[in-house]
Amino acid sequence: MNFLELYRKTILRLIFMVCAVVLLHEAALVPDCFAEKIETPQGTMYKPDAQGVYPAVVLLHGVAGLNPVLYEIAQSLSENGYAALVINYYTKGGRSPEFARWRLFQSIVGDTVTYLQTLPYVKKHSICIVGYSQGAILAVTSAAGIPDVKAVVAFYGPNPQGNWFLPQVYNKKENESPYYLNKSIKNLPPIQLHHGNQDSVAAVTESEEFYKLLKANGKIAEIFIYEGQQHAFNYPSYAMWFNAAAAKLSLERTINFFNKYLMQAGKK
Repeated sequence: MNFLELYRKTILRLIFMVCAVVLLHEAALVPDCFAEKIETPQGTMYKPDAQGVYPAVVLLHGVAGLNPVLYEIAQSLSENGYAALVINYYTKGGRSPEFARWRLFQSIVGDTVTYLQTLPYVKKHSICIVGYSQGAILAVTSAAGIPDVKAVVAFYGPNPQGNWFLPQVYNKKENESPYYLNKSIKNLPPIQLHHGNQDSVAAVTESEEFYKLLKANGKIAEIFIYEGQQHAFNYPSYAMWFNAAAAKLSLERTINFFNKYLMQAGKK
C-alpha cells in the first residue's frame, strides 16, 4: 500500500469517526419519548407513544379561552414522560366566572380527573393540574377537593383568597361553602407559582400573598418571580409580553416540579 492510499484511508476513517460523534450527540438531544396526539371526549391528549403507564397533567386555559401554546406545552410534557390533556372548560356554561358557573368549571375539572383515571396508560393516583391566569385559580380551588391531584402549578393567577378574585365569585353567604379555600387549604397538594413582576393584569403581589398564606398553613409551596416580565409571558401569541427565555425556564421548572411530586406519587 503506497503513501497516498494510506493517507486516503486515514482521512476517510477520521471523517467517519467525526460523523459518528455528531450523530450520537444529536441523538442524545432527542427526547426519549415522542408525543402521540389523541382526541378524547374531554379534550386533546398528548402522551408518550411508547407503551407504558404515565403520570397525567391537566392544562387549564385563562379567561380568553384556549390558546395554541397549551398544545405546545402539552407536547413538551409528553416528550418528558407525561400524559398531558388540554381541556376547554368553557364548553359548558360559557365564560362568566360567577359562583354557579365557577362551581360548574370545578366539576368539569373533577370529571376530567375521573376520566383520566379510566385510561389504561395513566397512573390513577399521579395527576397534576397546571393553570394559566384564571385557569390558575381554577386549578388551585379544584385541587383542594380532589385527593388524587398530587401537585398544582399556577401561572400568574390572582390570589384565590384575595379581594381581586373573591368578590367576582363568592358572596357572604356562599363564603361558608366548602369551595371557599379557607376551609380546604389544608387539603391542597404541593403548589408551584410563577409570576412576572411587571404583570399589569394580576399584580405579582397576588402570587406573593398566596405563597405566604400557603407557607403559613404549613403547605409545600414554591414561587418564581420573573424580573421584567408581564402577564402571559410564555404565550407567543401575546407578542408584546412574550419572552422566550422566561417561557423556557418556567417550563423546565414545571417539569422538575412534576418529576419531584408526580413521579414520587406514582411509586406509591
